[in-house]
Amino acid sequence: MPNQRAPDQTLLPFTAKVGFVQELDAGLRKLNLSNRSQFIRDAIAEKLYRAGIPLKDELRAAPPKFGKNRPLPRVNVSYKIPLKRKS
Repeated sequence: MPNQRAPDQTLLPFTAKVGFVQELDAGLRKLNLSNRSQFIRDAIAEKLYRAGIPLKDELRAAPPKFGKNRPLPRVNVSYKIPLKRKS
């Protein structure tokens, strides 16, 4: 079924100005990235990590498509985000 979520998934909509989305998409193109949702998940995870609230790596991965019986995709989490120290 299209647009069907698994029981442990939820949609997290938010509003943004058109200009914000245009700048976001332009930035993604410059970075040669094509997945806006994954970028947003990574940005949220990075912000939480910098605040001292790390997420489990598997929570950062894109959820599998419901009913597709596919394994979870691998996420490149070989980097560690350093926490900023207050000087």
